[in-house]
Amino acid sequence: MKTSMLRAVSLLALASCALAAHATLLDFEELTGSSNGSINTYGSPLTTQGYVLSALNSGFFSFKPSNNGVDNYTGSIALYSGPTTLTRSGGGLFDVQSIDLANFYQQGIVSGGSTAVFVGVRPDGTTIAQSFALQGVDALQTFAFAGFTGLTALRFGVPSRPTYQFDNVVLTPSVTSPVPGPLAALPFALMVFKRRKRA
Repeated sequence: MKTSMLRAVSLLALASCALAAHATLLDFEELTGSSNGSINTYGSPLTTQGYVLSALNSGFFSFKPSNNGVDNYTGSIALYSGPTTLTRSGGGLFDVQSIDLANFYQQGIVSGGSTAVFVGVRPDGTTIAQSFALQGVDALQTFAFAGFTGLTALRFGVPSRPTYQFDNVVLTPSVTSPVPGPLAALPFALMVFKRRKRA
């Protein structure tokens, strides 16, 4: 009994490690864009690490470090744009775990009560929404999503003008999507464990 239980716990730990290892962090550090004054410019759609970001109008941008004392750079490449859609490259479902957000302007300059609204789209057309208040968030801060699973797309951004920068998006393939290695074998392993327990 103890041996069977130990095996089951080991399998679950292995599965958790496999899932964690399969998480994708979109930190945009590998991007190369064209320099334009105090900003970098990137095209749209933007494909990175198996995911596609599409900007509804224009492209994507990021601030560069500045020497004039008015620095909107967050310390890493944080993107901003208008309305944006995030999907998996080649299709497939995904879960959104968290994202780092900061106000468009840093160091308290014209920072305000902007709110970031995110809408997850599921295969049947239903949606889930969550918003994050960015009052006083003048440096990147991590925000966690709840229930953003099994999505075909994530939509965010406002049409009028960029109000925040985003970075470090943590994503995982949905469990309904094919997964490699030990995690794919987990249901079979649990079934064997149940059969042994009955015997």
